Amino acid sequence: DGLFLGAGTGAREWNYSVYPEKNSSFFLPVFGDIRYTVPLKSATRPFIDVRGGFLADITNAGVGRFIRPSVGVRYKNLGISVGAEVMMCKYITETQTMTGDVNVMGNPVYSTSYSGTDRGKNSVFLSVSYSF
Repeated sequence: DGLFLGAGTGAREWNYSVYPEKNSSFFLPVFGDIRYTVPLKSATRPFIDVRGGFLADITNAGVGRFIRPSVGVRYKNLGISVGAEVMMCKYITETQTMTGDVNVMGNPVYSTSYSGTDRGKNSVFLSVSYSF
């Protein structure tokens, strides 16, 4: 009970994709976790939790950040919480355009440009956990 500080990593697949031809994205998050459980003498103890960090979308080559605040209650080793998750990723797109020039070999010359697109996902969740 009281204050808990932690860190972690994981793997997660979301039914979410930036590109229409892909059905889902596979993310690798790295996060920090801060939780405060109210130290009561009762078996039922409320808590607040904030988890946040960085993530990589390895399906679509994006990088981003997320935050996941929640509130809940623990009864002995069983916990239940509700919260919201806000995620934002940046995806880099490469575009090649013909310049109209030709090189020494007579081949067309292309100009390459890069642009970044921010994509986000917000969700609400219900979590049930058991501590060993």
